Amino acid sequence: MSTGRTILKNISALFGAQLITGLLTPLLLIYIARKLGDEVFGKYSYVLALTTIFLLISEFGIKSVAIRDIARDSSKIGTYLINVVVLKLLFSVFSLFVLILFVNLMNPPHDTTLAAYIFAGGLFFQSMSYAFRWIFHALQIMEYEALHRVLERALLLVMSVAVIWKGFGLIALSWVFLVTQVIIFIMSIFFVAKKIVIPRLKVDLSFCKYVIQTAIFFAFCEVLWIIYFKIDLVMLAKLKGETEVGWYNAAYVIVNFVTLISMLSMQAIFPALSDFYNRERHRLKKTIEISLRYLLLIALAAVPVLFLFSDRIINLIYGSGYSDSINALKVLIFVIIFLFPGNLFAHTLASSNRHKMLSLINFTGVIVNIGLNFILIPRFSYMGAGIATIITEVMLCFLLYYAVLRFIKIQGSKIILSLLPGLVAMVLIIHMASPFPWIPVIVFSLLVYFVSAFLTGCIKREDLSLLFRIIKKETPLSIEEMK
Repeated sequence: MSTGRTILKNISALFGAQLITGLLTPLLLIYIARKLGDEVFGKYSYVLALTTIFLLISEFGIKSVAIRDIARDSSKIGTYLINVVVLKLLFSVFSLFVLILFVNLMNPPHDTTLAAYIFAGGLFFQSMSYAFRWIFHALQIMEYEALHRVLERALLLVMSVAVIWKGFGLIALSWVFLVTQVIIFIMSIFFVAKKIVIPRLKVDLSFCKYVIQTAIFFAFCEVLWIIYFKIDLVMLAKLKGETEVGWYNAAYVIVNFVTLISMLSMQAIFPALSDFYNRERHRLKKTIEISLRYLLLIALAAVPVLFLFSDRIINLIYGSGYSDSINALKVLIFVIIFLFPGNLFAHTLASSNRHKMLSLINFTGVIVNIGLNFILIPRFSYMGAGIATIITEVMLCFLLYYAVLRFIKIQGSKIILSLLPGLVAMVLIIHMASPFPWIPVIVFSLLVYFVSAFLTGCIKREDLSLLFRIIKKETPLSIEEMK
């Protein structure tokens, strides 16, 4: 099977899963926000933000190194599996203690503290689950990873709704998270044992040393990346209170749903980028150009729709009690324009062994973001946090772009120019059709936008032909074929 078809198959598997999980996750957060109120929702968002930050410590970049190396040589899978499990165990225990220490230093309310401790237990099992699931990612057979995601989100939603319906609150939701991660951890071990024949396992201390030395740059980038995206929630809670975190995160949930398109695309493409850099540089350039074209296509379609209909979207999803989230959404939505291509450029640097450059850029972004948050949040509250995010994301996108240009010449400006006619037409349609029902207006304006993109050459006929062939003829890829 061609690499292009493999990439599209993997993207389809991840998008299929995310289409489900991307609906389940916002539904859960919306249900919590509606039933438990903005204060409890703010506490839940705060604990989730802390958990996400410290999950990256337990990862320590190990998964990224394993995926990159196995994508280049799958014969190393046995060596990586046992050593990754051992390393992940050590780092997971370490991150567990660091998270508990950090919570004590922050000194949140008692129920928030207890919830954070329970979430920490779930964090441990979630991290250990990733110690097994990366194998499917590295071998580019994403359907098993997709199944894990769907089951995890479904379990979390069903059990969370059940405990809220029974009248329980934040602490019960924390126990639901822990139980869900234990179940997914057991399932991860089962799938690996059943689907992949693993060679003889042996712990190799020198190999572990190599992994840590290589992973440290991945870890640094990943920790900085997640701190950049979550630190505003933590700082907002400390400086302004958890209720405003709830308003801010309500808008962030919508933005995150859209940005997952970029994140999942990069997860599917990253193994191929690593392989191409090692063997076929011309295919690396082509893959980056195609990815950039479609990422910008989607980003520029989403921003005007969410901006112009922000009030209706917030009221529809959360109700009138979250009217303060409307302006936050109007600011945060512009993150998408720069995050989509920036994510591609970051993965390009990682796949081409330019970890030091990527680390420096991400470190710069985090420092700037924290500084802006300290300046803007006390004065402008959650709007200040949104403005800080926008400014930082613009800077990061351009720094990453120029870093990639040093070894791959890509023309992003031509892509943007090809999309401008459709973008202008879409905005004009939305503006003139404002008296009409808004959902049909969105559908029609997007149709005009994509037709225009096809006519100007942003959407190419050969891309559509490949997609149709995959839909009609492609069969699931066996593990043997991928090795």
